[in-house]
Amino acid sequence: MIERRYLVAAIGLHVVIFALMFASAFFHRKIVAPAPIEAVLIADSRPALAPRPTPPQPEPPQPPVEQTPPEPPKPVPPPPKPEPTEAQKLEQQKKKEALEEQKRQAETARKEKEAEIKADAERKKQEEQQRKAEAEQKRQEELRQKQEEEQRQKEIAAEQERIKREAEAAEAARRKAAMDAALAAEQAARIQAAQADWGQVMAARIRKFWIRSPTAPNDFSCTVAMQLMPDGQVQSAKVVSSCGDPQLDRSVEAAVIKASPMPLPPDPKAFVPNVTVNFTPHAG
Repeated sequence: MIERRYLVAAIGLHVVIFALMFASAFFHRKIVAPAPIEAVLIADSRPALAPRPTPPQPEPPQPPVEQTPPEPPKPVPPPPKPEPTEAQKLEQQKKKEALEEQKRQAETARKEKEAEIKADAERKKQEEQQRKAEAEQKRQEELRQKQEEEQRQKEIAAEQERIKREAEAAEAARRKAAMDAALAAEQAARIQAAQADWGQVMAARIRKFWIRSPTAPNDFSCTVAMQLMPDGQVQSAKVVSSCGDPQLDRSVEAAVIKASPMPLPPDPKAFVPNVTVNFTPHAG
C-alpha cells in the first residue's frame, strides 16, 4: 500500500513538471520546481507483516530546460477572389470616377482657397502700399503748403519792410524837400532882399555919374537893363522902360557906363550877370 502511494506521488510529480515545462515554452519564462511532496504514513491496524526492503528514492527533478518556441504556422493564402461582374465593374468605375471627381473638386477648392488667400494678401499689400503712398503724398503736400506759407509770410514781411522803407524814404524826402524848399525860399528871399539892396546901391552910383540937363524934369523914373562881368564891369546898358524922353534915356545909359564897375552884392549868390535897376533922379 505504501509503495503504491509513493508511485502515485512520483507520477503526479512528473506530470506537474512536464506541464510546467510545456507552459514555459509558451510563456518564455522559467518555472521553479515545486518543493518535494511530503507523505505522512498512517499505521495500519492489521497485523504487521515482515518488513520489506526500502524502495529506492526517486531521483530529484532536473531543472527545466528552456526550449525554443515552435515556429508559428505559415498563413494560408486566401482563396482567389472571384472576377467581378459587369455591374460590379460599372459600380467600381462610378465609385472611382466619383472619388476622382471628389479629389478634383477638393484640389480645385484648395487652389481656389490658395488663390483667394494670395489675392487677399496681395490686396492687403496693395492697400498698405496705397496707404503709405497716400500718407507720403499727404506729408509732401503738407510740407509743400508749409513751405509755401513760410515763403508767403517771408514775402509779406519783405513787402511790408519795403513799403516801410519806401514810406520812410518818402517821408525823409518830403521832409528834405520841405526843408530844401524852406531853405530855398529863405535863400531866395534873402537873395531877393540882397538884390533889392544891391539895386539901390547901383542906382545911387548911377545917380552920381548922371548929369542933369536943363530941360530934364525934376521927377521921373526908368528901368535900365545891364550886363555885368563877375567883377562888376558893365558890358552894356539899355533903358528898357523909358524915362519919357529919348535924350533923357541916353543920359541915363551914359551914366551907367561911367559908373562901371558896379559894386558887387555882399552875398555872392545875389550876383546875376543880367540885372535891371530902377533909376530915379532922387533917392527914396
